[in-house]
Amino acid sequence: MMFFRRFKFFYAILFLTYFYCLSAENFSVSGLYKNLFSLTGIESRYPARGMMINSLRIKANFPLSESFGLNSAYKLSLSAADPFFENRFRFQNTSFRTADFNPCLYFSEDNRAFFLNHDLDRLYLSLKTKKLDIFAGRQALSWGMSRFISPSDLINKTSFFEPDREEGRGVDALIVRMPIRKTGEITAGLVSGRGFNGDSSCYFTKLRTSFKAVDTEILLALAKKTPVAALSFSLPFKGALLWTESAFFLPNRSENNSHFCVNYSAGFDYFTSNGLYLFLEYFFNGFGERSKEDYIKNALKPGYIKGFAYLGAKDYISWGFSKQIFPLVSLVHRGSVNLNDNSVFYFVNIEINLRENLYLGSLLIAGKTFEDEKDEYGDIPGNIAFYSSIYF
Repeated sequence: MMFFRRFKFFYAILFLTYFYCLSAENFSVSGLYKNLFSLTGIESRYPARGMMINSLRIKANFPLSESFGLNSAYKLSLSAADPFFENRFRFQNTSFRTADFNPCLYFSEDNRAFFLNHDLDRLYLSLKTKKLDIFAGRQALSWGMSRFISPSDLINKTSFFEPDREEGRGVDALIVRMPIRKTGEITAGLVSGRGFNGDSSCYFTKLRTSFKAVDTEILLALAKKTPVAALSFSLPFKGALLWTESAFFLPNRSENNSHFCVNYSAGFDYFTSNGLYLFLEYFFNGFGERSKEDYIKNALKPGYIKGFAYLGAKDYISWGFSKQIFPLVSLVHRGSVNLNDNSVFYFVNIEINLRENLYLGSLLIAGKTFEDEKDEYGDIPGNIAFYSSIYF
């Protein structure tokens, strides 16, 4: 309770500082307005369900001095959706947030179709000096080197099935970062769980360094009472960048069904001379199962309950590429094969830049199976979306 009171006191100070800074002359404001319409279930075996989201995300940064500042981001969205999507708008993942607002400001009880949502996604103080940097408050964290799923990213396991997420979700944290010589840094901190509960928080130390073009990252963490050690390497090789990443989850004797587990990934990416970017990666999910009949067991495993994994199988091959096919038109494609049940997931995004800061695009997300519709990716209903984005 004492920690919770301190948290409320800390964010009260942030809010007061925020409103004080509104009168400053050197603050900056930027943002994004996005209109997205999606249709889920475009195959015949699923009923078609529509969703339209109009969202406004505003970022405001207030430099209080040369080294001290306040950073914030707030998102407001108005949605009209099939009642099937009710839980998506009414409830929100509160993992690694000490406290939060109710995400749903308005919900139409009569037809369960209209929602007004909001999210205070960033609100943190930053202090940057020559010897160290300190970040305190709601901020974005991302760990690891992998492109598909990072085994060592314990905080922001954002699903690639979400087509309308622009940035990683903010978490409540206190982070201290200190440079080591010229090519490295050490970071330590606390990522808070609900109500500053230590059992749902993450304490970590991370070392990142570079030696002879080899980047190394070492992570030691206690995440939701689970000890974790992670090791990542990346190095250039004949124009490509190679990487490997491993995370070791140690058993917690006080928990049932807790055991030693390893997640692993390895891959490469490459830029061609004509502007094509591509990557290929293998991912091993130590929490998963090799038989699709056993996927149901994952619901009882601590690794899934705590959010360290969400894919059901063990072995995946994933790929992606992006290309500026015309001066103002870009193409992005990502895909993944579940090697244990032979299902395929793919994502295609075509975007055109109509004018400065104005974009129109379309998305296609779908799963394909060659054996059984209940295979992991095969059970994903096809989703097509169209959007417009205005940056300011």
